[in-house]
Amino acid sequence: MTWHLLMKTLTVKDGERALLTRNGRLERVLEPGRHLLFDLRRQWTAEVFNIVRTEFPVERYAVLKAARPDLAAELFEAVETKANEIAIVSLDGRPVHLMTPWQARVYWKVATSIDVERIDVASDPRVTERHLAMIERNRPTVVTEAVVENHEAGLLYVEGRLVERLAPGRHAFWIAGRKIEVKRLDLRPQAVEITAQEMLTRIASRCV
Repeated sequence: MTWHLLMKTLTVKDGERALLTRNGRLERVLEPGRHLLFDLRRQWTAEVFNIVRTEFPVERYAVLKAARPDLAAELFEAVETKANEIAIVSLDGRPVHLMTPWQARVYWKVATSIDVERIDVASDPRVTERHLAMIERNRPTVVTEAVVENHEAGLLYVEGRLVERLAPGRHAFWIAGRKIEVKRLDLRPQAVEITAQEMLTRIASRCV
């Protein structure tokens, strides 16, 4: 940005937008190009943002939305999660952010394709193979996994309550906002040692 007496020159590049404010109040958004601003009383301020696959501060979005809901809807995609909800946010087809319950994020959408997949973990805590592949980096904090062997039975507990018996195989569950535990039971016959005295006692009890 350069100054020439009463005139301000601002260049906005491709992949950028400038928020133009006068006395702290948003007036308009400047698109790529060279802009000349006549600023007799030094009232104008321009803030330049990179808009390609980037976020916008949630607090500033709330203020902008209240003052200029038309611009907020045109420029941004706001994503908020509810209780028991997971959201996977993809930018230009690539999964980038995993949002847990009660989170909010705001994205510039004028140069980026934004897709949001919401998952209700209350209705089904299972994690699909497709979702596992999308959240590879975030698994330890939001997902618990267990492998039930062929000779085992898996018992699924949600908040301490037994809800399902799991078949052999790999299982994954969302743990955001809840306690989930998988207990494995060995179904193979177990050898039990019986002493001679115990054997005699059992025989005697049967003869009585």
